[in-house]
Amino acid sequence: MKLFFRFLTFLLIFLVAAELTLHLKYDRTYPEALGPEFDEYMRTRFLDQIKETQPQFFLMGDSMLRDSIDQAGLRDLTGLTIEYADVPGSGSALWYLILKNNIALAPNTPQYLVIFFRDTMLTSANFRVDGKYLAMLDEYAGEDEALLLERAYIMPMPKLEQFMESYLPMYRTRDDLLELSGNNFKSFLPFKLLGCSVDCVDEALKSVFSADNFDILGLDMEVDAKENSLYDPIDMQFDHQVERSFLPEIIRLAHEKDMQLIMVRMKTTRHPTRADASKELLAYMDDLDAYLATNEIILMDYAFDERVLDEWFKDAVHIQRSDRMKFTEIFAQDLLYLLGANPGLPVDCPECKLKHATPQPE
Repeated sequence: MKLFFRFLTFLLIFLVAAELTLHLKYDRTYPEALGPEFDEYMRTRFLDQIKETQPQFFLMGDSMLRDSIDQAGLRDLTGLTIEYADVPGSGSALWYLILKNNIALAPNTPQYLVIFFRDTMLTSANFRVDGKYLAMLDEYAGEDEALLLERAYIMPMPKLEQFMESYLPMYRTRDDLLELSGNNFKSFLPFKLLGCSVDCVDEALKSVFSADNFDILGLDMEVDAKENSLYDPIDMQFDHQVERSFLPEIIRLAHEKDMQLIMVRMKTTRHPTRADASKELLAYMDDLDAYLATNEIILMDYAFDERVLDEWFKDAVHIQRSDRMKFTEIFAQDLLYLLGANPGLPVDCPECKLKHATPQPE
């Protein structure tokens, strides 16, 4: 028993020494502020676009928007001035930042802000905010992003993890330690004996782990795993999620700048018909619809639209390039009807999947 207590004592001394060393090495505050740190640089790519073209419409979404809409084709079909923020890998956190730090700062904001989404993306605040997505958020974030930190990082974090992030430098600096161990591995003696420098090891690793060597099926499974988080039981509880999300602030900013928000719910082959969707997802959709209607948001709903064919999709969410113009034509028709600019359509327009709007053709 004495040996065991001696072991615990040495272990405790080691942990305390390691924590103090890491605290001094990385010059951290104590306790740590929760969430990532953002630098002062902020991209103004979309702000510059708006200043230059002063578009009537601004369309925003992830790669689903990029693959669904032919940009030149939509402009030709509608005659509208349109700009895009179709950022692959984006989610509601990035859309909020682009709206707050780019679009809303324009001297003349667009008349319409159109956001393309699927299922629970609008209220999943922590979807696509970690790992490689963090660098993307940092591009459009200012130094002080309290709402982003609170809703994307702190609120979803369990209390125990919050404690460890704040008070345990070894846990907080885990990514730095992993990078340090990787660098030490690359300068390991056997590599030196083989005449391979750190740069040489980097090139070898890039070659081995290049995209060409990955199993496409495995990559698809990884994408599916990330998408699965949108269907976690908690994410499909609209009333629980909405006030923890960026949706209320997106709506507030749009109203403040006199922009009409249009939400475009896209189809996926995960549940192409109402019968394929779970009752929890259907209940979520109903609650979202009611919330948008209350806030005077137009919803263009393609979730179960029979005009959008399953065979157009190259995977669960992306339309293949050869069929992109087909969806663009459908969307252009609905958009023109919404604006009352297509008198050839019947007044009730049953094929137009529009909600919360009563457009009148000229």
